[in-house]
Amino acid sequence: RDDIRLWVSTNLVAWSLWRDFRPKLEVLPEIQGPGGFHGAPKMFFDEPSGQYLLTWHSSVNIGHPTDTEGLWRGMRTLYVLSRDLVTFTEPKRLFPWEMATIDVLVRREGGRYFAILKDERYPSAAWPTGKTIRIAAADRLLGPYAPPSLPVSPNFCEAPMLLRRPDGAGWYLYSEQYPGRAYRLATAPALDAPWREVFWMEFSVPENARHGCMIELGRAELEAVLAAFGP
Repeated sequence: RDDIRLWVSTNLVAWSLWRDFRPKLEVLPEIQGPGGFHGAPKMFFDEPSGQYLLTWHSSVNIGHPTDTEGLWRGMRTLYVLSRDLVTFTEPKRLFPWEMATIDVLVRREGGRYFAILKDERYPSAAWPTGKTIRIAAADRLLGPYAPPSLPVSPNFCEAPMLLRRPDGAGWYLYSEQYPGRAYRLATAPALDAPWREVFWMEFSVPENARHGCMIELGRAELEAVLAAFGP
């Protein structure tokens, strides 16, 4: 689709279409992605500014039949802002550096902003961090973001999902390992602290889950979802 489709729900059970939004990519002539490609749209509400940040990835490189990674090597993270999800700013690039990024989540902790991202360059001796999950920090919502951290996942991981630990001891970061469709889990006491991997026998995810999303639920929300869809 050329549009980003927004849905709304008051209970996570009944959903209705809010609107379709088509970013004005013509203001970014370097973005060439096929058909106005908008990959992995993510939304973050920034309480200090009262604005929604909507991010996605598009490519600066359509690629070539013999360069299968060209499209992905050209991925850049774009954003728009909105106060009401009715009117939106013109799209801009989120990061100041020329690095392929996809699957970006933005979160705020301790007055700073953190972008959890996938480094989308293909791994090589010259680029060993390719296809890993990394974290970039900034003092403001729109940056400038510092160069991303060392990887917090192995190579060939994507679709990061960030959750606060239920025990209050920091964060859980899930990512999908591919090929093979398995999930990995890392944990850290803070977003700018060292991360450690949680061994696979210490956690589980539903069978056949992949490239998903996790959010925190209250007890009433959880019970409503279970009643509607089952365990």
